[in-house]
Amino acid sequence: MFFEYAIIIAFFIDCILGDPQNPLHPIRFLGYINNLGIKLYDKLNIKRPKAQFIYGMLMNIFILTFIFYIFFVLVHIFYKINFYLGVVFEIIMSYFIIAPKCLYTESMKVFKALKNNDIEKARFYLSYIVGRDTKNLKEEKIIKATIETIAENLSDGVIAPLIFLFIGGVPLGMVYKAVNTLDSMVGYKNEKFMYFGKFSARLDDVFNFIPARISALLMIIATFILRLNVKNAIRIYIRDRYNHLSPNSAHTEAVCAGALSIQLGGASTYKGKLVEKKTIGDNIKNASLNHILLTNKLMYVSTIILIIILNEIFLKFFPNFKNLQQVLTIIISVYILYFGNLAPKIPFNRYLGLRLPWTIRDEQTFKLAHKILGYLSFPIGIFLILTSHLHSKNIIVICIIIWLFIPSLISAIYYFNKFKQK
Repeated sequence: MFFEYAIIIAFFIDCILGDPQNPLHPIRFLGYINNLGIKLYDKLNIKRPKAQFIYGMLMNIFILTFIFYIFFVLVHIFYKINFYLGVVFEIIMSYFIIAPKCLYTESMKVFKALKNNDIEKARFYLSYIVGRDTKNLKEEKIIKATIETIAENLSDGVIAPLIFLFIGGVPLGMVYKAVNTLDSMVGYKNEKFMYFGKFSARLDDVFNFIPARISALLMIIATFILRLNVKNAIRIYIRDRYNHLSPNSAHTEAVCAGALSIQLGGASTYKGKLVEKKTIGDNIKNASLNHILLTNKLMYVSTIILIIILNEIFLKFFPNFKNLQQVLTIIISVYILYFGNLAPKIPFNRYLGLRLPWTIRDEQTFKLAHKILGYLSFPIGIFLILTSHLHSKNIIVICIIIWLFIPSLISAIYYFNKFKQK
């Protein structure tokens, strides 16, 4: 971000005003663009599962590239016109991206309805923030569903947007929200979206993989600050963090359940159909209204901790572009080392790995390319780490080209020689 305090100001504005509901909200703009892609999909009437998956993947790539470019250009235009105009634009867009007050407001509607013994109203308000059927839920189930929503959305509604804002400013923050929106619109396992929405669902899992775990760690620290059950929070997190269909959702829910000494999860009804799910936590205490208040406190304290960390440590660690470039070089190096280790183990497919016209047509060629990629990864990754202090873009570009070009060339020669002999 150009203005490092934009997110702090945006956070305080959100605390005061909450998430504005109006037609000019940029998230509605994201939804409108996504709807255009869905309408085109409906018109094309694609039948083959592979074609549906490819269309979904291409739609994601196009929309996310378009969103990044639009907001990247807008940020630079506003800063070019006037520095303070650029700052205001960043603050407003950051304010739209994060939503802790929205979580608090919607959960407190349920809280107040239950406090007034109006269970019908509580069910009604809950239906706006959960996907399950709420019509016949009893009070404790309503409370648990509210707690689960706050805990789960801490990651993808607050922590993850903040992380992406700090890394790539408003453009990357908006890309993250677009990924989230796409998943919420097409990432379903039904007849229409099973293959079309598969890429969106997986991409959302990838984007939230690290933030979900950071969110859990922040919530553990918040549990300590609020003097809740830290030992139990850590124990339940270690034990139950994967007790969910999503690889990311149970992390914060597990910490929250442990901190409050309650049990979350379990069977729920969706559109009249009972869905069995694993439980999270131990049923030490019955869920009460006070637990909704404590979960909101955990959410806010976790958010404040992250903002302090990112401003006081992260930004001071990167006082200028050269230091940032050095860290980016190390991140690229770690990625090369990590992917290189996995490359030889990737099974033959047409969607992952080094996708070239010759590698996707022949399994032996595919395996050879990825084997060479694996061999090259260690020396190139280590070389990049050792030369990161030079702050050279050319070294990074040359290393990446070598890393990709040599396996591509050797596998191409192998492929054409193989089929030439036949």
